Amino acid sequence: MAVNSVDVVRGVYEAFGRGNVFGPIVRDVSNFAVSPEELIGSGDTVAAVVRYTGTGQASGKELDLPVVHVWDVRDGKIACFRQFIDTAMFREVVPAPEGIATA
Repeated sequence: MAVNSVDVVRGVYEAFGRGNVFGPIVRDVSNFAVSPEELIGSGDTVAAVVRYTGTGQASGKELDLPVVHVWDVRDGKIACFRQFIDTAMFREVVPAPEGIATA
């Protein structure tokens, strides 16, 4: 049975929702959530329009940011991930740690 790339990516977001994936961002953003708004499949590639929400730990500012993820799926597994985000807006909520250049 062929693997549906959109279903694979949907499963990743479901894992996000259960808190099974994220890493360092949950230290920087309280109540961090990724909410998929639209999944668009084309063969092995899936574009996902998502929304990041939460509260910046250091800034106390609310995060509510639309983001686009592009996933490539091979043999039912994630092969490549790309993210397109307004980094200036993200940095307003989640400032870079001291000593890290942001230019």
